[in-house]
Amino acid sequence: MKFRALPLYLFILIAAIVGLYRPVLIVAVFAPSIAYLIYVWRKEKIEREPLIAVLSAFSYGFTLSALLSIIMEIVFSRALSLDIVFSIIILAPIVEEVCKFLGVYIISRHRDLFNEVDDGIIYGASVGLGFSTLETILYTMIAHDPLTIGLLRASSCTAMHSASTALSGWGYAYSNITRKSRVVFVSSLIIAVLLHTTHNYIALRLEYLPMLMILLILLDIVVFLYITSHVE
Repeated sequence: MKFRALPLYLFILIAAIVGLYRPVLIVAVFAPSIAYLIYVWRKEKIEREPLIAVLSAFSYGFTLSALLSIIMEIVFSRALSLDIVFSIIILAPIVEEVCKFLGVYIISRHRDLFNEVDDGIIYGASVGLGFSTLETILYTMIAHDPLTIGLLRASSCTAMHSASTALSGWGYAYSNITRKSRVVFVSSLIIAVLLHTTHNYIALRLEYLPMLMILLILLDIVVFLYITSHVE
């Protein structure tokens, strides 16, 4: 079983640099993400996926998916002269869900790993967690209170990113393993984008209705728990 080691090495290097630069981010960012990752990994009771494979999926999300989405969002936003609201509600969910799925696709090339429908959930959730970890680092690096921002994102954004990619990962695994129509995969990716869009829309309204934060956290956590509950 061989993986491209570069993404995993990059994750370790960036995590070490960030931890040395701002140790508080170890608690605010990395601890919640690893806790989610262990939770997802341990959900599978039969033929549990190798931890190195789950970590590799996480590192693909942290490096490849996250960096590619940042570049694409900047390029499309400037090329199309999009305003910030449109970019957040429409552009970001589409670009980010496609880029996160790319990490799942890379893992799926290892047929000995990606051989059950719920493997799509495991690896999808892991890629989403890696993506959210880098995104949270960027937010907390400029925040006055990185601990609060990191923990708030851990209870909301991190769960959403993990759940949405787990959903598209499930759809892809189902379509491939059952050899059925791609309709299931395409539908799952569209639903993942809509889930992301809903999250971003509510997040934009927090400035006017702070109490929506409770709704946002509940929505993201419930969806995450529901999707991962299908792992056997």
